[in-house]
Amino acid sequence: MVAPRLAIHRLRLALDCPPGPAERTARQAATLLASTLDERLAARLPEHGPRDAARDGPEGEPVLLIRRLTVELSHSTADPLEALAERLAEAIAAGVARAAAARAGGLCFPSRAAYTAAFLEALLDGSAWSRWWFRGFAGLAALPVGAAVRAVLSRDWAAAPAVLAACPPAVRARLWTALTPQDAAAVLAALAAGPAGAPTPAAWTTAARALLDGADLPDAVAALAVVAEVAATPDSRGIGWLVPVAARAAALRPALRNGFAKAGPSLDRASGGEAAGAAPPVGLPPLPTPLLKALRQALAAATAGSEAGQGERWRTSPLLGFALLLPALHALPIDAAVRDWPAPAPSLAAADLVRLLLLSACAGRDRALWRAPLWRDLHGLPGPFDEAALADWARRVPPAAWRGLARALSEAGQPVPGLPRALPRALPRALISGQAARTALGAVAARLLLELARRLPGFAGASPDFLRVNLLGAGGSALIGRRQVRVRLDRPPLDVLLGMTGLAECEARLADGRVLVLERSP
Repeated sequence: MVAPRLAIHRLRLALDCPPGPAERTARQAATLLASTLDERLAARLPEHGPRDAARDGPEGEPVLLIRRLTVELSHSTADPLEALAERLAEAIAAGVARAAAARAGGLCFPSRAAYTAAFLEALLDGSAWSRWWFRGFAGLAALPVGAAVRAVLSRDWAAAPAVLAACPPAVRARLWTALTPQDAAAVLAALAAGPAGAPTPAAWTTAARALLDGADLPDAVAALAVVAEVAATPDSRGIGWLVPVAARAAALRPALRNGFAKAGPSLDRASGGEAAGAAPPVGLPPLPTPLLKALRQALAAATAGSEAGQGERWRTSPLLGFALLLPALHALPIDAAVRDWPAPAPSLAAADLVRLLLLSACAGRDRALWRAPLWRDLHGLPGPFDEAALADWARRVPPAAWRGLARALSEAGQPVPGLPRALPRALPRALISGQAARTALGAVAARLLLELARRLPGFAGASPDFLRVNLLGAGGSALIGRRQVRVRLDRPPLDVLLGMTGLAECEARLADGRVLVLERSP
């Protein structure tokens, strides 16, 4: 049995009395009430029933929030002031009990973890700071969303797994697009220091599925997503054991897909048990054998579903804001301009590769967009087509062809005033090293960004960095189908501009004939 806690944000005592000696009594009553009310309330609050041992800790206690509770009492100056203090404490405790029993006059959350999860959901949709019941988080209002999420979890690291587990799956998916890799790494480090626990058979299956669902997330964020999904399983008891495993698995995701075909027989023969440290078969990354088996099964199921036309699923990515450029990008005559170029790979068209390179140039020096599986899948890049294959193909395209591409995609071959001069150097040299190729891709990417800026009221001269931070850098989720691509964009800092222009709520035709549907998150 554990006594509940009561916090009163503001207590206002209004003591009405006739003039004369009663005024002195009122002042004495105010002093007495202010100094003894806490103790008297603690003695009167009803006890909870037995706590769930699996939820032992602050996160397991129900949370009741009452915006306003009014208590009216009359008191005779002939009675001792202690009697007034006792009656006031009794009336407040009774009012709280009535609100809790009737679920009226306040908001009740089944646990502190559920309350914190509700705040995270409101934080993501931008409504947290307009809701009185989240006033206790007001100190986080000036932080970026990702930093605020990290700060919330850091209030009690022991409760952080329960908070993540209390978030609905859709909210957790949005959390991953809001967190930076640095924030996710800090959360992982703190969770690793918590209770180690032990894996269960269901944990491996859940971890494998989460790894596949997080294919488009940065490594640290993908690892945190795996940990959170396993924490949400009913039998989860401690996740410290999983943090290093999830971190290794997230970093080795590209090698996993390529390694299963060669190591299949040895994986079947491996026993490995359920231990987190079980050695993997030869040819596969250093991960526990139960996780590798679960991954192979999940990959096989995903492949079978894809071949049967059932593989479409919503996928999250922190870089989906660049989908705002897709309508203008696919309106360019890229297919005609590169018709005679060599094919990058047997199943990859040069036009699709050029489009992905142009988006990568718009994203800047960071190669995250080029490497993101979601963007590669959207443009048809096969898994084995890596940066070395790209460099080899780019060298096979003569400089004159790159210059011709820039001319073909410009308006009547004339330069556009206002093109940022630095943008041609924004594409990482590890992707494209030739000067002609970098200049051509940078010039066309600059045009795409400039055209986007010109559609924003009052921001026609916005710089590429400004657009990336305030519009294009937001995350979202995508459903990539055979006939349609739906992109649901998270709300960026300047979401009001998207609402004014309709840029994030439109349809367009992609170069391969599919319909692109852009929509804003509710």
